[in-house]
Amino acid sequence: MRIVHVIDHLRSRGGGPAAVAANLARAQAEAGHTVALCTEHPRADEPEFSTGRHTDVRRFRNDGLLPALRGRHDAQGVVAQALDDLRADVLHLHGLWEPALLAAASAARQRRIPIAANTHGMLDEYAMRVKPVKKAIAYQLIYRKHAMSTSLLLANSQREADAMIARGLGARVAVIPNGVELEALDVERQRGAFRRAHPELGEDPYVLFLSRLDPIKGLDIIVRAFAILHQRGVNARLVVAGSDWGAEAPLREAARSLGVEDRVHLVGPLYGDEKKAAFADCYCFALASIVETFGIVIAESLAAGRPVVITNTCHLDTIEPNRVGVVTERTPEAFADGLASVFADPAEADRMGERGKELVRTRYTWPAVVQACDAEYRAHGITERNSCSRS
Repeated sequence: MRIVHVIDHLRSRGGGPAAVAANLARAQAEAGHTVALCTEHPRADEPEFSTGRHTDVRRFRNDGLLPALRGRHDAQGVVAQALDDLRADVLHLHGLWEPALLAAASAARQRRIPIAANTHGMLDEYAMRVKPVKKAIAYQLIYRKHAMSTSLLLANSQREADAMIARGLGARVAVIPNGVELEALDVERQRGAFRRAHPELGEDPYVLFLSRLDPIKGLDIIVRAFAILHQRGVNARLVVAGSDWGAEAPLREAARSLGVEDRVHLVGPLYGDEKKAAFADCYCFALASIVETFGIVIAESLAAGRPVVITNTCHLDTIEPNRVGVVTERTPEAFADGLASVFADPAEADRMGERGKELVRTRYTWPAVVQACDAEYRAHGITERNSCSRS
C-alpha cells in the first residue's frame, strides 16, 4: 500500500503524536508499504523522532490557518506532490487543530484519495475543555466537516473512541493502541548505566516518572504520594525525567514544602539509551495524568520489565487483568497505597515486570499496530486498488 502521513512537526519535545507518526510510518515502511511523511522543517536546536531510512520525509513551512482555508498553505503543495509521486492509496493525518492538516486534506479530497486520521485525544472531553469556547466554535465551523470527510478515525483507547462517537463520528471510528519499538523490549545492556550517571541516587530504589513536565501529567499527585511513602519508612527516591512544560517549578516547591527535596531528582529529558537506562534501573514507573488516551510511556516501562503504578484516569485497561501493575484512584493517598503495595513485595514486582514484557510483546509492538491498521484500512474501504484506478 502507498501511504502519505502528515503531522505538523516531529520534535521529540512534543511527545506522543510525533512519536506515533514517526514510528507508525517507519513500521509501515519496514513492513513493505511505500511511505512518505510530510512535516514542517526541523529546528536546529530541537531533536526529532526518527522515521527510519525507508520513509521518504518531505518538509513544508507552517503557514498558519488563513492560507490553509484559502488553499494556498505550503503544506498543500508538498502533500499534493507526495500524493502524486507515490500514487497514494491513503492520506494518514496526525492531529486535528493544525492548519497544515486542513491543507493536506484538501489536497487529498481534490484527488479523491481517502483520508485516515489519528486525532491523538484531541476530541477527548478533557482536551475540549481547554479553551472551550474557541474549540467549540472552530469545531462547528471548520473541523467537524474536516472530521466527517475522513474514511477512518483511529482512537488509541475506547475512551477516545467514545468521545468521537458522542460527536456523531462513530461509523468511521476504530480502536488501535499505540506501539512500542521492539528494541525497547531489551534494556539489559543499559542496566546499571543510569545509576553510574547519577551517583547521587546511591543504591536506593527509585520510582521513575518520564514524560513532559506538564500539569496534565499529575506530578502534584505523584510527589505528594511519594512524600506519604517516605513518611511510612520506605527508603526510595523519585526520579523525574522530561522537559518542562510548566510543572517543574510547582514540583520543586512541593518537594521542598513536603520535606523530600533531597530525594526528588529532576534529570531533564532522556532519549535513546539514556531513556532505556532509566527504565532498566528503576523499581517501578509512575504516572497520574488527569487523562491519557494511551500512555506510550506506560507500555515502554512494561517493555523494560518494570511494574507500573498509574491512576485510573490513564485508561489502560490491560494493567490489572494481566497483573503487570497497580491502578489507583487519582488521590495522593490512594497513589501512595499503590506504590507501597509494589514496594512491599519485590519478588512480585519482578514477576509483574516479566508479565508486562510479555503483554507488550503480544499486544503493543509496532508490527502488531501495522497489522491492525492494515485491517482497518481495508474494513473502511481503503485498499491498493485506489492507486490502480487513478490515471
